[in-house]
Amino acid sequence: MSARVHHLTEALIHLTQKHGTDVSTQGFLAFLQNKKLLSFTPRIVKELEAKVRREVAYNMLKISVPYEPSESLVEYVKNYIHAQTGIVPIAHTIIVDPSLIGGFKATFRGIVFDGSISSVLQKIR
Repeated sequence: MSARVHHLTEALIHLTQKHGTDVSTQGFLAFLQNKKLLSFTPRIVKELEAKVRREVAYNMLKISVPYEPSESLVEYVKNYIHAQTGIVPIAHTIIVDPSLIGGFKATFRGIVFDGSISSVLQKIR
């Protein structure tokens, strides 16, 4: 991506956060048209989509367990993550990892929360 597309994308994000989507989009498109930059629109959209994918992946709670978990276990892990980070995980994905003896491992925003049995046993030793 060119620096210009990156700067335009960041400007659109900033405007949207400050003024809302509808007003920002209309004003941004008028700006692009006035400056004869409408040809950048597909690349700006592509960069926005990539940024959204990165944000979704970063904010995804990944829960590894040795078996398919119950809803109550998933809620327990979400509550645990919320208590530890102050952030409520919105989306999650389950990874069944039979190599875990029991418990869970969770990754959220780059932080690993290890509540596995093997981790607890290592701490005891």
